[in-house]
Amino acid sequence: FTSSTRLIVEKMMAIFERVVDRNLQIRGINVAANHIVREENAPREPKYEQLDIFTDALADERRREAEKAACDEERRLQKALIAIKKRYGGNAILKGMDFIDGATARERNRQIGGHRA
Repeated sequence: FTSSTRLIVEKMMAIFERVVDRNLQIRGINVAANHIVREENAPREPKYEQLDIFTDALADERRREAEKAACDEERRLQKALIAIKKRYGGNAILKGMDFIDGATARERNRQIGGHRA
């Protein structure tokens, strides 16, 4: 379970690279999120760990701490983006792809529920 956009994109790209035939054209990709749970209800990592003599425990612990710090930083960034969009509107912060010809994000942000009213 994760709310990290970075981890989700990494896993999706790994699946994409494994499954896609590079000789074929891709017209579209759909991704669906299922079995969504609140963060406080998500199962936690087990408190126990199987140790072995081949694993560098200190390096593994440092890696986990660095990953946790990166996730915390990403969470703060996500909260800041949400706060800005709530205060100034959906078009306050946009991605570069939202300015490409044919992009609909800016127009949809001006609509009610993504529809013309």
